[in-house]
Amino acid sequence: MRGTWSRLVVVGVVSLGLLLSFTMLSAGSIAASSDNGDPDPPPPPVSWNIHQVSELSGGAVVAHLAGDLLYVGSGDKLVILDVSDPGLSSPGAPAVIGALLLPERVNGIDVAGNYAFVAADDAGLIVVDVSDPTDPRVAAATPGLNDAVDVDVVGAYAYVADANPYLRVVNVSDPYSPTVVGSFRPEGSGWYISSVAVSGTVAYVGYSHRLLTVDVTTPTQPVELGGIATRAYDTVLVGGEAYVAAGSDGLRLLDISDPTTPISMSIFDTSYSVFASAISGTTAYVAAGATGLMFVDYTEPLTPTEISRLDTPGVVQDVALAWPHAFVADSSRGVRILDVDAPQETGAWDLPSASRCVAITGTHAFVGEYYYSSGASESLGTLRAIDLSVPMAPTQTSIYTLPERGIDIVIQGPYAYVAADRAGLQIIDVSDPGAPAFMGEALPDIVKLAMGVAVSDTTAYVVYGNGGLYLNDVTDVTSPTKVSRLAGDYVGVALRGNHAFLTGPSGMWVADVSQPLTPTVVATYSLGYTPDVVISDTLAYLAAGDGGLHIVDITDALSPTQVSVFSEIEANSVSIWGDRLYVTAGDPGFPDYRLVMLDVSSPSQPRMMGYRRDASISFRDSALLARSDADDPYIVVAGGGAGVVVYEYQRRIYLPMVVRN
Repeated sequence: MRGTWSRLVVVGVVSLGLLLSFTMLSAGSIAASSDNGDPDPPPPPVSWNIHQVSELSGGAVVAHLAGDLLYVGSGDKLVILDVSDPGLSSPGAPAVIGALLLPERVNGIDVAGNYAFVAADDAGLIVVDVSDPTDPRVAAATPGLNDAVDVDVVGAYAYVADANPYLRVVNVSDPYSPTVVGSFRPEGSGWYISSVAVSGTVAYVGYSHRLLTVDVTTPTQPVELGGIATRAYDTVLVGGEAYVAAGSDGLRLLDISDPTTPISMSIFDTSYSVFASAISGTTAYVAAGATGLMFVDYTEPLTPTEISRLDTPGVVQDVALAWPHAFVADSSRGVRILDVDAPQETGAWDLPSASRCVAITGTHAFVGEYYYSSGASESLGTLRAIDLSVPMAPTQTSIYTLPERGIDIVIQGPYAYVAADRAGLQIIDVSDPGAPAFMGEALPDIVKLAMGVAVSDTTAYVVYGNGGLYLNDVTDVTSPTKVSRLAGDYVGVALRGNHAFLTGPSGMWVADVSQPLTPTVVATYSLGYTPDVVISDTLAYLAAGDGGLHIVDITDALSPTQVSVFSEIEANSVSIWGDRLYVTAGDPGFPDYRLVMLDVSSPSQPRMMGYRRDASISFRDSALLARSDADDPYIVVAGGGAGVVVYEYQRRIYLPMVVRN
């Protein structure tokens, strides 16, 4: 029932025009119409030839418990978890038994009978048939709601908090034909409605800095009764009292025995914003953001006192209670299952949602991630193993805690070599993806940030920004040793023979490493900021940020020469497969391609073959997974907050449109 004040706006787009042959279409072939009074052509589609296969992510901002099932809002997905065994008898992750992708972000959930009612941003109220929770299906959607952030279902009516700002009353007696029958728009100053909870014939509506009471005796004509000055991101009604999550104002207890004049009884202050609460007897379990889950004693309602608190690895957004277990929506760290009697964590649904880099060996992807601790003063790194043997249904195999952020990964043989920020080079045995094991580490002489890694035979090359390039002997992976250091400012590294190709703030440097004790820069290729490089035979492919993608001839490593530039993208990272390039891109002022597939069979004329434009995904890094049913690989993307996303190349043909000049 809880809404969240944050939003994610996803812009819909329509299909591209002009039927062109696959071999002729390129990034520069679509022209805008001139200003002649005619309507502009529709924008290009969100994708061309690059099709999403699956997504594995674990952020959670709302959780609703109904029996043994926990309904979780995870981005634009409704996920159903079986929590019949909360983890005490078998600690670990609860089973995901159903999931449904929705058009917009899930902000609020309520369940009544065989239906889940979802407040889904601009998609309004979506009714989901969950009679078979393993196969949830959309039953209906309620149009006309601008920004649905919360919902409470009582009897035949769903009360929807529409942020823009209305309380909508929806008749859901027929779940397949919901109808808006009443609306209430608050008077006076205010910007948004954030929450709704209903008891009897009174709705309690969070409106900017007020909690309003609204008479809904006649659902078609809601009437304001009264209110009190307070933020209200969530309201829990217990008898004649209301526990109000008031953000930075803490948890407020109100006397609502007379709804026309709510009275403040007490305020429990916290060091972080309160987003939600759950009540059991005289104890409130408070979702206190980065503070964690707080246990507050209300035996004396006028003087609530903290009993204890249980920190979580993320930021607590919501909580559902089934004594003695609390199910916490922990933002980027998914769902944490807590035994509040112990107290301790007994299980978690914790999937990728802060993905930074990815590497593949066999059918497993290893994903480097980073999170921030509750105090936001230190980072937490993880290395996740994800089984992609069924690309349409990726599953997590294990999670390994790194001492710092995982920024870059290379896998050679049984080992993953991770550039782990201030923790330098971390070497992990990943021969058993279900049980990664620490082998060794190598640190620079002074604290610097490890940003990139490459491995050749028994030497690991690690770049540390302005700390330079370190060569480490990893003959004994349990005790890597420094061989030498090359001064400079580098962020990426790739190898070919006796040369290391280094990228950084001003382009590419070529270093001769034939004498490991005395590496030497022998050539440069000047550019702006260049975060990544890959090498294929005699060519270097440089991701040069807003400088685009540069293809450079390195036949003679001492004299790198430009072959061509593909400037329609802001290139961040590059992966190569035969004569195909897969480039992750930023968000430049020109068309915001985010993942681009290029044909470089003619390096002097790179040609776009497909792209994705998803604004909701941060395309940080990619790796390629071979497939037996097609020549082109699966593209596995570390998608930041979107977790891990799998794509494939599929040729598309679009309907024609007329372009007027």
